[in-house]
Amino acid sequence: MRNVCYMIFFLFFYSFAVQARVTEPVASGPFYVRSQNPLYLKFLAMPMEPASTLAPGVWQNTLSTTFSNVFEYDPVGDTVLNLDMEIWRTAYSFAYGVSKVFDVRVDIAFVSNMGGFLDSFIQGYHDAFGFPNGGRDLVPNNEYHFELTQNGNALVDYSQETFGLSDVVLRGKYFLSKHISLPIDLATAFYFKLPVGRSGKGLSSGQADAGLSLFGQKSFKRFHLVSQLGVVVMGEDALLAPLQKRAQFVFGQSVEYQILDGWSVLAQLSGNTAAFDRVDTTDLSDPVMDLTLGFAGTFLPKKGRVGELFYQWSFSEDVLSRGPSVDFSMLFLVGVRY
Repeated sequence: MRNVCYMIFFLFFYSFAVQARVTEPVASGPFYVRSQNPLYLKFLAMPMEPASTLAPGVWQNTLSTTFSNVFEYDPVGDTVLNLDMEIWRTAYSFAYGVSKVFDVRVDIAFVSNMGGFLDSFIQGYHDAFGFPNGGRDLVPNNEYHFELTQNGNALVDYSQETFGLSDVVLRGKYFLSKHISLPIDLATAFYFKLPVGRSGKGLSSGQADAGLSLFGQKSFKRFHLVSQLGVVVMGEDALLAPLQKRAQFVFGQSVEYQILDGWSVLAQLSGNTAAFDRVDTTDLSDPVMDLTLGFAGTFLPKKGRVGELFYQWSFSEDVLSRGPSVDFSMLFLVGVRY
């Protein structure tokens, strides 16, 4: 019966989407999401972006907030991991078009780690849809844990909820298709993470990171496809050094369909290879893999309006039902270009 309801909903939605009118196709994605695992929040992330740059002299201001429920519990083996919390990350980004092919961006984020008050809701949600609980039913609800032990040695043990500044990220993006003739748009981006966050509270690795990413984009009227490949080189976290890799590879694929002016639906698969090795828990040894679904839109300038307004709303779910990906994340983002 559930499958029949899904099919009826899909047919209704599809019949509406193909008949809706779009006066000017505009890509509003991909989703600007990153891994919300608290151990990965210590390091540089390279969220997916369009393979384009801002026009010269154009500013872009963005405010985003992401709420995540985290539960990773593996008490068996040499590596004992206990992550049980809610994470609220709010970021302000501003970007500027330097030339026709180059723009820059700065990301400033604040992170709040707090107790898991949504635990009972998430467990009921998993039970309703048949998702694995991953040991959630083995521990009490609404607790806060941020602990990692290796061979009996406590590497991470933050017993108090915390709020503070995370690391600042600088990014420069160059539009390669200005010089390369290909059927798709290409852009490359360079990243540098400034370790200004509170490392003593688990909000930073205390070291600088650097990254390089390649974006490809192709549009077919209402359809917009964006792909990403990249690599991050990480500074050595003093606490995680026995387990930490020095590099991880980043990947992503986004598919967008514009239904109306100012309204698109998107599906996005993004992740990265594991940042840790010499561990015997899949909660750290497996790659990050997140499926993100949601809506986005861009409202082009009209008479009396300052500039382009855009928004994103998305829901991310752990694809592998194991590994470092958090249970779920919700993103709300608004911005303006002028």
